[in-house]
Amino acid sequence: MLPDWVIRHVAHAYGARMPKRPAKFVQRYQPMAGGCYGVFALPGAYVEVQEITTINNKRRVVQGNLTNEEYEFYIGTKYQDSDTATCRFCNSWLLSKKERLAHNTESKGDCNRMIKKMAALLRRDKLCVICDKNTPKTVYGFPICSVDCLAKYRFSRQPYPAFIQAKKMVVETK
Repeated sequence: MLPDWVIRHVAHAYGARMPKRPAKFVQRYQPMAGGCYGVFALPGAYVEVQEITTINNKRRVVQGNLTNEEYEFYIGTKYQDSDTATCRFCNSWLLSKKERLAHNTESKGDCNRMIKKMAALLRRDKLCVICDKNTPKTVYGFPICSVDCLAKYRFSRQPYPAFIQAKKMVVETK
């Protein structure tokens, strides 16, 4: 039997207390092909990741699966092991980093250029893209007012009215 201080020294970083980890919901069984949960389902872990976490009493959006620069042009997922993304302009479903790079070369950068034009249009009226509140802040070139709106911008595939109107205006002036 080992003394507690040995276990603590091995389990924690040199015996120091680490910050609390966020609680995660672990599902006991994966669904079967028919969509039911049963005795014969293979055991696995389904981990639900929250979009917004609290670190040092500050609310922050989780990183997700894309780099920070890619969220300007693509909608990502909150699961870091996923490679899927959706183009913000043409709504193409891209399944890997290679496909995202190929999408940029196939469209000759049109999608990225159009998204930059949309951001310039939306910055003029200084209204949040998601909730239409007045805001001086910009994130990824778009006016975004809060952490909640940033989480929706990064991960939600819902078309917002401001995006739809800006997209129509950009396509008309093309």
